[in-house]
Amino acid sequence: MKVYSLYLKIVKKNMASIIAYVIAFVFIALIFGGSNAEPTVDFEGVRNPVAFINNDEDTILISNLKKYLENYAYFKEVEVEDIPDALYFREIMIAFTVPEGFTEQFLKGEEVTIFEQSVPDAAAVVPITQALNKYLKRVKIYQDYTDDSLEEIINHVNNDLEKEVSATRSIVYDQSLNTAKFYYNYLSYLLCALIITVVCLIMFRINQLDVKRRMLVSPYPQSKFSFQLYLSHFSFSIIVLIVFVGLSFLLYKNRMVSLNGVLFIINAFIFMIPMLALAFLISNLIKNFNVIAAVVNVISLGSAFLSGAFVPQFLLGKTVLTIAHILPNYYYVANNERIAILTNFSWDNLKNIVFYMIIQLMFAVVLFAIALFIRIKKRKEENYADDQTSPA
Repeated sequence: MKVYSLYLKIVKKNMASIIAYVIAFVFIALIFGGSNAEPTVDFEGVRNPVAFINNDEDTILISNLKKYLENYAYFKEVEVEDIPDALYFREIMIAFTVPEGFTEQFLKGEEVTIFEQSVPDAAAVVPITQALNKYLKRVKIYQDYTDDSLEEIINHVNNDLEKEVSATRSIVYDQSLNTAKFYYNYLSYLLCALIITVVCLIMFRINQLDVKRRMLVSPYPQSKFSFQLYLSHFSFSIIVLIVFVGLSFLLYKNRMVSLNGVLFIINAFIFMIPMLALAFLISNLIKNFNVIAAVVNVISLGSAFLSGAFVPQFLLGKTVLTIAHILPNYYYVANNERIAILTNFSWDNLKNIVFYMIIQLMFAVVLFAIALFIRIKKRKEENYADDQTSPA
């Protein structure tokens, strides 16, 4: 195929830049991910700081609920007015506020809620909120289907859930997945930089006036040329992704041969698509060959820092995270954070990951649409200019 041959020639001419990105990435991956730490069973290490504000009486229900939550969190004393600041500075990950009269209303079957305030999109709060809901649901089931007293119901619930907690403690908490998570977080920078660089270089060469004129007089159909060009961009992106997915298997072995590993790969593939769309858009905007490297560095490094690829999201400020929501990188990294701690692959745990994948695809659609609009507009302007300069 003529287009593939042309594509390969341009890629070969710029192979030095591609290899430089690859070497830098592999070097960092080996430093941070090559330790091959053994999985640990440190259940206590995964507990997170929580504030628990009880405006109800110290009832047997509340006291036992709080005791059960200690399996998943440790409590910090925080004043009500200080909760927003404590969340902002990650002194706590979530705050529960029990309203006045909660126990009485709950036991009467009335609609009542324990209010939650948490760090935005923090995956660490998921098991805590699940534990709280599980405890209350279990109490409700016993109350609805038995005639036991509240004390007896609480004893039944505690016995049931103690078995589940013991089983959970026996599950290996694979902290080594964090190194794979870092690898895939950093991969967002590499995919962004490589795809935008190559697509922009190739589109700039093809959009040069002499190449365009040769294409116009060539018998090769313009539509076929464009299709093969876009297919070449997609093929290059897939090859890059396959190479680095393969490297992740070499570095992390058993960690990648798991459902977590599969989700890392799917998330990376989904992220590749908006990066390809972004590359199309930028290639239609750049008019000077010498600014390509600068634009790529600003976009790839800037998005990586804002999204949490280099610095964990929970360490970033609220303003930074708010800005990061306009980037597909944010949703990609947030998904990796969730995937790294996932042990239960139920739909309840997966739906947020799938939702963030859909958001990434929506970014791709919007970026492709904008790129197409600009490209069509530029063609009309070029055709108009040709008509004006052509002899009558």
